[in-house]
Amino acid sequence: MTTVDIREWIEQSFKPLKLATPPDVILQCIDQSILYWNIHSAFKVARMYDNSHANYFSVGTDVKSVVQVYPSAMRENILSDHPMWMLLGFVTLDNYTSDLMLLSSVFDSYKVWLGADFRWKWMMSEDSSVGGKVYIQSVPTDAAKFAVVGLLRLIPEVASEGAEPEYDIKHESVYDWVREYARALVCMREGNILRKADLIDAKNDGQVLMDEGVIRAEKLQEQLRQDGRWMLLARRK
Repeated sequence: MTTVDIREWIEQSFKPLKLATPPDVILQCIDQSILYWNIHSAFKVARMYDNSHANYFSVGTDVKSVVQVYPSAMRENILSDHPMWMLLGFVTLDNYTSDLMLLSSVFDSYKVWLGADFRWKWMMSEDSSVGGKVYIQSVPTDAAKFAVVGLLRLIPEVASEGAEPEYDIKHESVYDWVREYARALVCMREGNILRKADLIDAKNDGQVLMDEGVIRAEKLQEQLRQDGRWMLLARRK
């Protein structure tokens, strides 16, 4: 997908009317739409990274933030192989199991006190063209990879000189949001141009277009906020 493809879709969506907004301004609106999405969205993605046995690993530039990190292997829990019985929907525990549960809880707290529990820290890169780093500590011995849950960033692919930037947007919902928000911005630009024509007594629907663009943009912004609530809950765990 290129920005030209979105521009053509926007122009088609206004037909049979011909836009007064120049094509280069429409491309600016598309760039603004992608920029807004990159800053405010919280679209969940998962990536796997090899364990290089260093104290950090770098993530791709398409991951703008990291929410959770899981090693591919974890230290065994003392309760992992102990059976529990279900009776009429209730879990029944014997004294041995209850003691193991208490011991497991104490052992987990002891690992935290010793600093032996797996921990990670996300460090964002100041340059969006360079991926950030995840610093890790107390990695389980058998962990060969790390599963990273993060937030997606739209990045342009390498294009030939003079060509419009191309984005590999695989998720239909993301593509729809970007072009709909760009169309809302174009509505506001187009409405502003037509409103100024009122000064010479040329009656038009400039204010209607302006209001339509503002309302649609606000709804799309609210959609991003609603879709990003999962991130707050994940970071509280």
